[in-house]
Amino acid sequence: MEGIARQLENSQPHHGEWGIPICFLPLSECFLLSDISDIPISHSGHIQAELRLCGGSARAKGSRSRWVLERTCGWEAVLCAKFDFDMAFSIREATAEDAVHIARMIKEQAEYENLSEQVTQTEEGLVQDGFTQGPYYKCLVAEVPVDRACRGHAAVGFALYFHGYGTWKGRSSYLEDLYVMKEAQGQGIGTALLQRVAEITLQNKCCHLNLVVRNENFPSVDFYQAKGAVDLTKLEGRHLFRFEQEQLAKLAGGKGQNVAASPSQ
Repeated sequence: MEGIARQLENSQPHHGEWGIPICFLPLSECFLLSDISDIPISHSGHIQAELRLCGGSARAKGSRSRWVLERTCGWEAVLCAKFDFDMAFSIREATAEDAVHIARMIKEQAEYENLSEQVTQTEEGLVQDGFTQGPYYKCLVAEVPVDRACRGHAAVGFALYFHGYGTWKGRSSYLEDLYVMKEAQGQGIGTALLQRVAEITLQNKCCHLNLVVRNENFPSVDFYQAKGAVDLTKLEGRHLFRFEQEQLAKLAGGKGQNVAASPSQ
């Protein structure tokens, strides 16, 4: 079945039209047609399939990762694919040129959480801290086609993360922020961003991925728990603490004050 995914990848889909036959299958039992998760992310979205049989037709329903064909007669069937690009998007690594978009979305997220007054991050700070030698963070950007831009923006989401280290288990990753513009939500973009961060976490041999969600952000709490995240506050009674600049200065006894800070600080 691996060849089917490859044929889908190499096909030339057209929005709203059935493509040319891409494979022939003898159908006799209910089975999984193919795991098409390897299709380029630019082909993501809702994909439909139609079985055109000599003695009738049947439908195959599925998502990007799983297709199930209902049992039908044993005749050879022609599978045609229809790609719906209404939901198409791509996930890629951010570049310095994306800093302006990341900064915009950071402010949008803060506004959503009614915490705009706490944001001091700037485009310059993002460039210095993430796109110079020895970056403090990594970032992924979600893009939609220009003709489907949201409020004039093709960059509609981002996931900002970095790697850390734990004394108990070693390497770990931390998801600082994951955000998708309201107009682009419900298309699987947030899930795709999280999946990519998970892949990178595993590729770097990290033992787990940490993140923090505010109590009042119920949609995000539900989102991460639905993906399998464990609530350590409930499970282990952990508390998140922070030393702000003033407390850090007191704790450091005035040392380290001359170290150049990020432009966002």
